[in-house]
Amino acid sequence: MTKRLVTMSIAILLCSCTSKPANKDISFSGTWIFTGENINSGNPAGQTSYDVIADGRRFRVMQPASDPNAVVTVYDGERMFTTNRLEAADARSPAGATVSPNWAERQRFWIEKPEGISSSGGQIAGHNTILYERSSRTPDALYGGLSVQQWIDPETGIVLKKIEISGPEGSVVRKTWECQKIEFGPVNAAAFTSPLGAK
Repeated sequence: MTKRLVTMSIAILLCSCTSKPANKDISFSGTWIFTGENINSGNPAGQTSYDVIADGRRFRVMQPASDPNAVVTVYDGERMFTTNRLEAADARSPAGATVSPNWAERQRFWIEKPEGISSSGGQIAGHNTILYERSSRTPDALYGGLSVQQWIDPETGIVLKKIEISGPEGSVVRKTWECQKIEFGPVNAAAFTSPLGAK
């Protein structure tokens, strides 16, 4: 009887710490802060803000308008446009480049497969999360190892925070993506047209 209760308790715990697969058709707008730093250097970390609008497979990612080098990336479901706010369209693809769905998928940093050991992650941007943690170390002095933490909204599968630590001893880099705010619901379809109106 005791063994059965323990088994049931473990099953309940595992179920309670499982998020749904990411809903790739979900619509939302949100803001993430990216921080990158070399842990060993002691230099202040650099930060970049990204505003994201997504609707199904379409998305728009914008850096702050105050940044003269700010970039806007738009994927309309078939073509990807990348422009600088103060310049013309990317010279490589002024009318937008047709990209594979897999390539577009890799640009969506807010959608990832959860991997590792799961536990309660607390709240990020006002949403409850499940924390997934995994790590690997290699004997390779050049590449070192990799440690990843993902805080995922269990209802939508959206990655609200991620910390990635990688590199060999003496040159360890920590990258952090953290959602500051997010609103789920319909978004303006005009967000997914070319920033320059290219057809």
